[in-house]
Amino acid sequence: MASLTYSATIPQPTDQLSISQGDILTNFASLSTYLNVNHVDFGINNDFGKHKQLSMPVQTAFTVAAPNEVVLVCKKNMPTGNNEIYFQRSSDGVQTPITAYKTGTYSDTVPYTYLYTFFPSGVLVVMGTIPVGSASQNMTVNYPTGVGAQFVGAPFVQFTTITSNIPAGSANNALFQLSTESGASTALKFKVTTNAPTASTVGFNFLAIGIGQVA
Repeated sequence: MASLTYSATIPQPTDQLSISQGDILTNFASLSTYLNVNHVDFGINNDFGKHKQLSMPVQTAFTVAAPNEVVLVCKKNMPTGNNEIYFQRSSDGVQTPITAYKTGTYSDTVPYTYLYTFFPSGVLVVMGTIPVGSASQNMTVNYPTGVGAQFVGAPFVQFTTITSNIPAGSANNALFQLSTESGASTALKFKVTTNAPTASTVGFNFLAIGIGQVA
């Protein structure tokens, strides 16, 4: 959008209307154009002044929230490479990319695919898939770190679902089970145990929810 022409110093007490009329009309036209950006036009009954949408130019710096305020900013998220909406409270100053999500492969003991996303509250959701044939009967899985987001301490909840079955006819078929437990003191990992007879039959998804941070 082109810049607008606006004269803040008119009219002056000594101005003649016939001379300053053009500048005044230019000011009114500029104000109308300015107000109509993202807003319903003056002539629309009952809806004038309301927002049609919210367009946010990308910022290179994050505005610090003033006391008793919150801030929404559009800024490039380096891990995803996309322009995202960030939310910040004045109480903690944390900048949370509430529209960002990222997928990738995490180089754990067994590399696995992952996806994470944030909620405006700062809650982080991480999902992952351990490929069939990659796991062992007792396996530790580390949550992703250094990929743009990670948990702050232990997640509140964590779930696993099996993506493979023991071959039909196996004596251990009815005993197949999967359980999770907290990891070491860092709490950024969990342990999977199963009585599958061989690693070639094991595969599962996991989901964890907890407080996250940009990292």
